[in-house]
Amino acid sequence: MVGSAGELEVAKQFVELGWGVAPNPTEHDLGTDLWVAARDARRFDLGSLLGVQVKSGDSQFDSAVRDSAGQVEGWWYRESDGDHIDYWLNHQVPHIIVLHHLDTGQSNWVHVTPDRIVSTGKGYKILVPAAASVAPAHAEALVEIVTAGRSLPRWDGSAWTGAEHILKHERLRYALLTPRLVAPHPNLHITAMNAVEAIALLVKMRREDLEPDRRRKTAAPILDECKDSPDWQWRFYAALHDILVSGATDSIDDLENLIATAPNPADRAAATAATAALLVEQDQAVEALKVLEADISRDEATPVDHAWLTVHRARILAETGRLDDARAEATEVQALRQTHPHDPTALAIASAATNLIFDVSDWNSQDLAETITSRDTHASWWRTQEVASGLQHTADESFARWASRRGKSRQASDGAWNHLRAASLIAGFSADHNTWRYSYAQLAKRTATVSSDPGDAGAALSALRTSGDVDAIKQAVPHLLDVGPTSAVKDTAESIDLARSTRTTLDANLELMIHSADVLSEITADRCIDWALDTLPDPVSKTGSIINSFHSILRIHNLIAAVAPAASPRAIDDVISKVTAAPEMDDQAMAHEYAKILRSIPEDAWTPQQLDALASRAASTTDNFEFTEAATEILAAHDTGTRTELIAKIAAGDLSALHAYGDVRDLPSPTVECLTAALETQIAQQIEDLTKGHSTIATTSTAATLILLNAWHPDHARWARVIELLQHFSVFTQHLKDPLQALRRHAANIPQETAQTLIPILRTLMAEARPEHLLFGGTDIRSDAAAALGALAPDSLTDKELWALLAGDPNKRASAALAVAQRNPATAIHSLTVMAHDTDPWVRAVVANSLARWMVSGQNNGTADALLTDILDADAGTLVARMVSVALRETPVNEATLGLAERLASSPSATVRADVRAALQPRS
Repeated sequence: MVGSAGELEVAKQFVELGWGVAPNPTEHDLGTDLWVAARDARRFDLGSLLGVQVKSGDSQFDSAVRDSAGQVEGWWYRESDGDHIDYWLNHQVPHIIVLHHLDTGQSNWVHVTPDRIVSTGKGYKILVPAAASVAPAHAEALVEIVTAGRSLPRWDGSAWTGAEHILKHERLRYALLTPRLVAPHPNLHITAMNAVEAIALLVKMRREDLEPDRRRKTAAPILDECKDSPDWQWRFYAALHDILVSGATDSIDDLENLIATAPNPADRAAATAATAALLVEQDQAVEALKVLEADISRDEATPVDHAWLTVHRARILAETGRLDDARAEATEVQALRQTHPHDPTALAIASAATNLIFDVSDWNSQDLAETITSRDTHASWWRTQEVASGLQHTADESFARWASRRGKSRQASDGAWNHLRAASLIAGFSADHNTWRYSYAQLAKRTATVSSDPGDAGAALSALRTSGDVDAIKQAVPHLLDVGPTSAVKDTAESIDLARSTRTTLDANLELMIHSADVLSEITADRCIDWALDTLPDPVSKTGSIINSFHSILRIHNLIAAVAPAASPRAIDDVISKVTAAPEMDDQAMAHEYAKILRSIPEDAWTPQQLDALASRAASTTDNFEFTEAATEILAAHDTGTRTELIAKIAAGDLSALHAYGDVRDLPSPTVECLTAALETQIAQQIEDLTKGHSTIATTSTAATLILLNAWHPDHARWARVIELLQHFSVFTQHLKDPLQALRRHAANIPQETAQTLIPILRTLMAEARPEHLLFGGTDIRSDAAAALGALAPDSLTDKELWALLAGDPNKRASAALAVAQRNPATAIHSLTVMAHDTDPWVRAVVANSLARWMVSGQNNGTADALLTDILDADAGTLVARMVSVALRETPVNEATLGLAERLASSPSATVRADVRAALQPRS
């Protein structure tokens, strides 16, 4: 434990220097405790590693060496044999020994070099000087160690010189990794172009320079001629062009076939690396590994090319869960820093390996963020220029759109896409995985935001998934489901094979499946459930050790809950068996996930035997309350006895029991009286807390529950505390959102006298409830207040107030639509017609919902039907259809209901189809 404590303290000291730190796994510790990466004073990574061996304890300072004045000059560190000495001296990464004093916190180091080693006859010793400590004063000396022997070539003006100064066998590698050094400068007049220059132009996505044009005289090649050229490099160019420009992803096979016919090992290595990188982009990591291993096994590549292939293999080993192997191979590549410091492609390869080492290293502390995430090389600078240029193009286009006048629009140019694509290609060809992920995701976002083509939307989603951009997936999928094209989501999700997920794609795949569950086919939903149920018993081994964190396991549970409504009875039976037989759940996080799964199972899917098993579990185990509450909800929905047993808990103010009870309209009057009294007391306490500046966000709103009960049980209504609570909004506003929405939903059941009291309060909230707290922010409830006011008193909204809502954000405009829909349909239809063409899908969906409610309630004047048809016909997403189907719930089966159901029956949304089926069932 002393050694471990010392390692932690030394690691902390390096982190305080601003250096990146990662531990060497103990099972691989042959003489290295820590790997550290040097950074300069501005925390720019210097792209070099240092190995650190830590020795801790008082005994390490026993052999002091003193000067004539008695001052300690240092301490001898001794080794009984030469194994560790040989390891440190012969390692490709420089090593230091650090003596750490646990009491004083002092850490002294020495660089292990041959001239410092002293033979004792029985072993070896080395003097650790007292003047060298792990502290800011000696950071420069440490930097000198890790960068010793590196020469820094100058690249000023290199963009003008082309590939002539580069050795011929290295030019293709340069064209793929540092194309700036090979591609002809944009301002040069090109009279002739060789294949390597054309490839460099292609990697930089300078597509205009590759289009034959007599007027511009670009000397660009004719693609068909290149495909049949006797020159292998021209054929390589043609295959790459088909993939990158023509979008023919099946041409990767043509590229791969060129590996076998390459004229020399250098070209073969380049073709192998390019093929592997593009296969990774296509989510084919296993295939990429086979391609790499075939060429590596030849053992014919030069040191740089071999390192290039090795770092590509390390990248894929990491992606497929073989982290130890990936770390070992990436460490091997570090030798390029000393052996080829003049070669920018070698440094790019070594830098990619450095990034990978720190990415796969495990450091179980909060200091993990201090590890290396970027390198500082010429190649990275040039690649960053591509990203910056792409973002500059995007900013210029945004400004042009902002400044456009009188309907003039500016089409998105290819400039941003070209630069971002170039950055992603260079990073991918370098095997710099994290940099590739970032630039490839940026490219996908660009595509998604400027193109309305379903194919482009699907390609963007696939790229976001492949790059592992979980946050973007969580935003993009719901957006595309709302506005369309829905087919892009469905096709992308159904193409996913979860069993082929990698370390990067697993979480993104899961999130995409979770958020697209509403449009998945039954076959795909079953496939998801089968994979999840097979994986959960041992997720790490089942996924090949690609699980990133506990969050991945939670996502697997979420996946089951999300797709269950679309799954087959067979798959649902498997889920029920899994849940009812699961081990006892005392962990709330797991109980929460299983509760979601329980609630996702269709109510009619439960058999009597399964309900008995669930009831037996609920009676015999002490599961966490979240699981128990979900189980009780299911049992109460099928068993009147269970439902009756909840009444006593409800009377005591138990809201979870009330939720499990279901329809509150048949609650006994004494129970309602007790519950409303209990809720009133809880609201009084909430008001007192708010007055003191305290607020908590509860799962269920007490005030919203009381409003529900007041609406359906007017004889026991208690409105005073609700009205008082609505007037507390000066600091916090979140607590009023649910009550305001409850007021809107139940406005028809609110007594006129109460409504008159609420109207001025709602008008105040609509005007003054601004979420402006400096520390806590807040929730904007003004649109909810406006919607409640419009539902309670449609004509109380003045024209000026209505205009203000129409000029507001989508929530305010939707509130305006709700308010207008409460008015006379004959006059309101004109306003709703305008709102039906709102740019925001939520506003259009609210209008559609209002029109559908008119129709099913017999208020259709013909125009409403026509307008709703127009909205549905123009809708490429599912949001409008989902909002229309909501209007079918609990409505009588009539001609209007049947007409709407017929229109929605073929919706891609499983939720809509379920509402349609329920709407067509006879009412009891």
